[in-house]
Amino acid sequence: MNPSTNPSLTMLSAETLLEILSYLPLRSRVNLSSTCRQLHNLTYNSPRLWKDILFPKNDYKITDEVVASLVPKIVRCDAVKELKLDGLSLTESGVLELLDHFGHSIEHLELSFNHDTSLVMEKQLISRFSAHLEVFVLTLGLHQKFDNMPPTFMEYRENDASYLHQTHHLLYGYPKVNVEDFVRHFSAHGLPTQLDDPPLPQLRTVRILSDEVTLYTDQIKRLRVLLAYLAGQDLAKDVTLRTPVTIPEMTMSHSYHPTTTAGAIETRFENRNY
Repeated sequence: MNPSTNPSLTMLSAETLLEILSYLPLRSRVNLSSTCRQLHNLTYNSPRLWKDILFPKNDYKITDEVVASLVPKIVRCDAVKELKLDGLSLTESGVLELLDHFGHSIEHLELSFNHDTSLVMEKQLISRFSAHLEVFVLTLGLHQKFDNMPPTFMEYRENDASYLHQTHHLLYGYPKVNVEDFVRHFSAHGLPTQLDDPPLPQLRTVRILSDEVTLYTDQIKRLRVLLAYLAGQDLAKDVTLRTPVTIPEMTMSHSYHPTTTAGAIETRFENRNY
């Protein structure tokens, strides 16, 4: 090598660079991609680098703004199978943007909800997120009923007030908790209990983490049903398949709560006391 030549990563083959990038954590990968156009294009146009979107656990610097800056750069592909959102500073808006970009391919979704003692239950993140999913679910059902093109997660996020107005007559008696309640409500309004074109078609497992599992029992049950519907499960059939499950007593701080699931979706409840 000529002594006057400075070695550079860009001198390596694309395959070697991808191998290096695949070992880097998210923040380092993003930082390196910003050093030159070649690395930027290679990073964001390579599906294999984004097969698992694993944000650093408990990284409070991951905000809606970070997601809005990062996600649009990543190529849309079927490689992303897992999305873990544990201990991040995201609001329901950031979560909806992630679901819009990766929802078509994710098989495993992990969500965490920490309780904010300064907020009433209706203002907690889990309640706000559930409320948005309820309106989104009713919107999709209504559009399918009248054979209209359903909105995407992003279209809903950007026009949530409009969709709330469209579905306000369907929200009487909400929120629902159990799948049976949802089915009765849908049937009463002539809404389908299964989506023809679900926005989360590959979703198989959902893991919900919280430091207040007991307090959030109803919200977690509600999320389970809403996500099952968005994954294309037939809630009417699931009513006949549901069997009671006895929740064991918690014997340790990180207890695992098995539960019945809606269709093919497995929901795990986990209590976290740090």
